[in-house]
Amino acid sequence: MLSHGKVRNGLTSPTNLPPPASSVPFLRMAVCLVCLLASVHIYAQQRVELPLVAKNNGMLLVEVKVNDKPYLFLLDSAGLTAVNNKRFGLPVESVELIRVSTAYGEQPMTFGKVRVHKFSVGDHNWTDFLMRTRPFAPMEEATRSDLGGILGYDTLIKWNRWTVDYEEKKLILESRP
Repeated sequence: MLSHGKVRNGLTSPTNLPPPASSVPFLRMAVCLVCLLASVHIYAQQRVELPLVAKNNGMLLVEVKVNDKPYLFLLDSAGLTAVNNKRFGLPVESVELIRVSTAYGEQPMTFGKVRVHKFSVGDHNWTDFLMRTRPFAPMEEATRSDLGGILGYDTLIKWNRWTVDYEEKKLILESRP
């Protein structure tokens, strides 16, 4: 018994029949080609290299974008990502007290939370992103730079692996395949 058919060229053909044998190799080849092109595209997206600015005191700065404008962020692989709200003037939505490990031991720190329309690091973009904010005057003085914020561990772990190449002055971010 045949199922309901499709009309092609005025003729009804059953829908439960396999495609003609001559089209199967072509379909397999087309699927393989699409998979190959997708894997090449994914591989090309896996590695991003961002230039670093090395300060005389050993601090490293990296350019990220906030609302599509570039800013220098202090690279702090043990810290929390935060934005210097003095630069942006965004309304603080909430305040939290967090115990943070520093070179001087564990200390309580107060962070505000602000909503950034768009935050971009390399080829990764986050929209409507809730970010921490805190005073940056001591860090700006130490780096002698107008900082946009801190790029910290909580953002860096979004990549599978990240590396600081001190010789080439690059931050290398590698995504999961």
